Amino acid sequence: MIEIRPAYTSYEREEYSDACGYDCDQNQQLVACFDGGMYKGCSLYTVNDGVAVIQELGFLPGYYDETARILLIKGTLNVIDIKGTKDVIYTAKDKQLALKAGFKEQDGVLKINLEGYFEDPCKKCKE
Repeated sequence: MIEIRPAYTSYEREEYSDACGYDCDQNQQLVACFDGGMYKGCSLYTVNDGVAVIQELGFLPGYYDETARILLIKGTLNVIDIKGTKDVIYTAKDKQLALKAGFKEQDGVLKINLEGYFEDPCKKCKE
């Protein structure tokens, strides 16, 4: 079973980001992905001036699961939404994943507004 959850401690943030080869600073938030109870990947994001920026999203070397990828980006968006931020920019490497999640390219930047996103997420991805 795949589980997506935010890291709760600075120790978790450091351990999980290091495992994926990311440097996580104190301003970044981390959302972790577990498969069968084992850590598999994470996303890192910041929030400044009411805009969240997903800067990294990746998995441990050798691990690939399309469902986990989609659940991690949507889980990250859910955490951001629950915390009250609606505007999100995606700067991580996997552009196609962001487009699958409903991001739209505007002036060369991948953006999404989460207003109503989780009321009908399938519809949002098809718009």
